[in-house]
Order: sequence, then structure tokens, then C-alpha cells
Amino acid sequence: MAQPEQRDEVEMLATMLLIRRFEERASQQYQAQKIGGFCHLYIGQEAVVAGAIAASAAVCVPLLDWLQNHPFFARNSPKTTGRETFGDAYFKAVLEAAHRFGATGEQTIATLTASTAAQIAKSVPASTNRVIASGGGASNDTLMANLRSALAACVPSQPIVSRSDEFGMPADAKEAMAFALLARETILGRPGNAPGATGARRPVILGKIVPGGNFSVLLKAV
Repeated sequence: MAQPEQRDEVEMLATMLLIRRFEERASQQYQAQKIGGFCHLYIGQEAVVAGAIAASAAVCVPLLDWLQNHPFFARNSPKTTGRETFGDAYFKAVLEAAHRFGATGEQTIATLTASTAAQIAKSVPASTNRVIASGGGASNDTLMANLRSALAACVPSQPIVSRSDEFGMPADAKEAMAFALLARETILGRPGNAPGATGARRPVILGKIVPGGNFSVLLKAV
């Protein structure tokens, strides 16, 4: 397969983002009652598409090594990160590295998927018996297969990998349920962060409360 142009690789990312933005906008329109009837949203479709692409290509080993050498991965826990580290600038650097190593667009996605699985596996304690997956990534069959292989290779306890659905939390509803829990903690005046997991300096009450017309009803419910 010929080496794709950078614009082709950017177009693939744009397709994934378009899928997610369409879901988000549909949700906004439904909540504003501008879409009638029943609206079922499946957050994670972009992960499924990326998984299908990743399954069709081989991992680029030099690119994988480059990805694994990111300074964040060498830091000790507790730690947390987000788009400030793995955002647009990082993805641009990934595309440039992929071009240097001669990776196709499909190989780049396959390698990013393999790197993600490897880093998750490395963070799992040696005595872990089960890893529970949720969110859009749990619908990425290639990512989950890579994760099982990585866990088998580096975790002595050979943990079982399960979806959170098996324990009463739909994988696609994780963020919604988590934000509901965090909102309740804020309303009750209790800290919602976990310094032992994120490395925050202290427990804090998260978010802001903006009273609306149903505020008194809401407070009675909690």
C-alpha cells in the first residue's frame, strides 16, 4: 500500500471527530426538544471504526517504540493527564513520526491502538485478578484484544478482562453516571476528586452549582 499523504491521515481523524460531534449535537437537539420521538445515541462508534481500521494493518514497531517513550509514561503514579498533553500538538507529532518511519495511515492507527493497550497493561498491579473496561474503547474489539494480549504478557496474575456491563454499569453510560455521582457530591458539599489516583494536592469540591427553576426539588431528591 502506498504511503498516504498527511492530508489523508488528517481526514481519517476528522472522520472520527465528525462521528463524535454528530452524536453530541444530536444529543443537544434532543434535550432542547428539537428532535421528537426516541433518540438512541451510541457513544463509541468512532472507536469501533478505528478498531476496524487497526485490525486491517500491522503495527509499525519503530513508531510503537517512539510512542512508548513519551515522558508521561515514565512518571510514577498517582498521575493524570488530558488534552494538555495528548491533544492536537501531540497528534501532529505522531503524524510526523509516522511519516518518518514510513507507516501508512492504517498502520498508524494500529500502532496507536497497540500502544494504548500496552500502557494500560503496564499500569495494572501484578496481583490484579480482573480488569473492568468501560467507555467507547470497550467497543473497540482490536483494542480489547490487544489489551488481553498485553496483560497476559506482563501481568503475572493473568487477569480476566470484563466489560462494566457485567457489573451493572453499561459501558456506554460510564461518563453520564460518573458525572451524576460527581454532581451529587458537589451538591452535598463533599470532595469529588481522588488525590490518591490523580496526584492532586488535596481533596476539593468540584464544579459549580447554578440554581435553576427546579433547584429546590433537586435538593429534596438528594
